[in-house]
Amino acid sequence: MNLVNVTISTRRRQNRNPKRPVRRLIKKNGHSNVIRTTISSLRDRYWRDLGNTLVNLSWLWTLFCLTACFMLSWTMFATVWMLIGTSNSDNFVNNTTPCLVGIEGFTGYMMFSIETQQTIGYGGRYITNNCPEGTFLISLQMILSGAICGGMVCIVNAKLVRPIQRFSKHLFSKKAVINLRDGELCLIFRIRDDNMRYAIGTTINAYLVQSRVEEPFLKSVTLEPFGLLLWPLEIVHKITPSSPFWDLSAKELITKQFELIVMMTGTSAITGQSSKTRGSYLSKEIFWGSRFRPCVYYNSLENSYFVDHALFDEIEETSIPLCSAQRLGEVIEEIITPNPEDENRVILTELDVYETCSPSCSRAKASIASSYDSLNHSSYENITEEMKEMRLGKRRAVKEVDRILERVIKDVKDFSDEVEETNM
Repeated sequence: MNLVNVTISTRRRQNRNPKRPVRRLIKKNGHSNVIRTTISSLRDRYWRDLGNTLVNLSWLWTLFCLTACFMLSWTMFATVWMLIGTSNSDNFVNNTTPCLVGIEGFTGYMMFSIETQQTIGYGGRYITNNCPEGTFLISLQMILSGAICGGMVCIVNAKLVRPIQRFSKHLFSKKAVINLRDGELCLIFRIRDDNMRYAIGTTINAYLVQSRVEEPFLKSVTLEPFGLLLWPLEIVHKITPSSPFWDLSAKELITKQFELIVMMTGTSAITGQSSKTRGSYLSKEIFWGSRFRPCVYYNSLENSYFVDHALFDEIEETSIPLCSAQRLGEVIEEIITPNPEDENRVILTELDVYETCSPSCSRAKASIASSYDSLNHSSYENITEEMKEMRLGKRRAVKEVDRILERVIKDVKDFSDEVEETNM
């Protein structure tokens, strides 16, 4: 039985128990699944860091806060102007020293407050030099107006230049696969950038969520260089001895639960605006023994490359080993590493050839035999028996390995059947 030809069907994903809870840190759309419960009061959560709160608000709430700030300031100063005018009896006809001229009712004071704060310019409504409190108030209103305008401009600018959190549903593939690349097991997922928002300084990071004393922590996963993001690319992680998936087999991928978080950042070549997005893959979304279907083809009529986005998430099955990368490396090492008895086997072969030669070969045969005797062996006949025993032992070992592999495959199939019966 050949280990490399052993395959696993992707239908095993349907055998998972859907009632088992899934502990996910990052949702599929890129939003965080973390709720901070240590902040008890509303003041500690929002007002102590009001700048970040306003920047992190949605645009709708930012416009609402902007409008509310101006409306409240206009109304507040209009009320103060009305109190000053009422105390100075500006509405009396016989008043020869009015503070405010041309104002009638609260609407007039409101219009005067807006004209003062927005520096529109006075028309029929204006202030005189008969009240010093009005001079102080108009100075205070101009200072506050500059502070409000400057603060809101800074908040809007910070929202424009900050990295935008894009939805990751259309940027990352829905599935990840484990397949052979150049004789090594690799974990692969796809990315794309249709609007070229990540064309400059594109970086992609991956982290494995693990648990330590019931608290999750992130372990960095090394990714291979991916080149230019001109079309959908496959991001590859080689499963090496330093990889957290080094001892992961197909059976453990079914039974274990873990999460792989991926994040992409970059800058748009058109607007210069930086963006970032993130996504995640649960263990049930990683398919062993599969590969992505090609989605880029050349159109000779248009003389251009075309991308078929309908195939972006499509995968197909391949034949790869079910064992872990660690075990696969050990098997390959046993195959390619020279056997210590290979040198003995070569010498014995030469001796067999010289036995069939004429007596003139006796001198060469004696030379080979003497070199063979230097290997601390007693005689040619004893070594022949040792080689026969070694060959028989090797055959027994191969048969034993075949029996072990058959039992492993049978256990995997039995496990899948049991889970399927449980789901039904």
